[in-house]
Amino acid sequence: MTFLHDLERSGKWILGVLVAFFVLHNGGIVEGMIAPVVTIAKITISENSTHDGWAEVSGEFDKIRDCRFESLEWYWKGEKSDSRIAMTFSKTQTRGAGHQVFDKWRLQMPADQVKGNSYVLVYHSCHPIWKTVTRFYP
Repeated sequence: MTFLHDLERSGKWILGVLVAFFVLHNGGIVEGMIAPVVTIAKITISENSTHDGWAEVSGEFDKIRDCRFESLEWYWKGEKSDSRIAMTFSKTQTRGAGHQVFDKWRLQMPADQVKGNSYVLVYHSCHPIWKTVTRFYP
């Protein structure tokens, strides 16, 4: 009886560790789906986009929650896997909650691939537990 009791207790402990690991590993993604920091951006591709493989975009979005910006990752969808692309901002700025406008973001991908063949994830610190991940585009 002691063996079964110990097995049951250790099984609960292992299950608890697995649940905690899952929550800590995926909490930021789940939080971003339930309580996003930003809305989906409306993107405009600039006529200044070059033919050397770089696109210039501008757009607007709403920042719903006042969390600290950490990073933004733009991905180009591939057949087998997605690739994170290089990008530059016109300027880095701290944004409070509310309607936001941005311009002159340069993306290292052809302009005709931006809409429909890319997506953006943005990371914010809303609390000390994890980084909140929000889908920014599309």
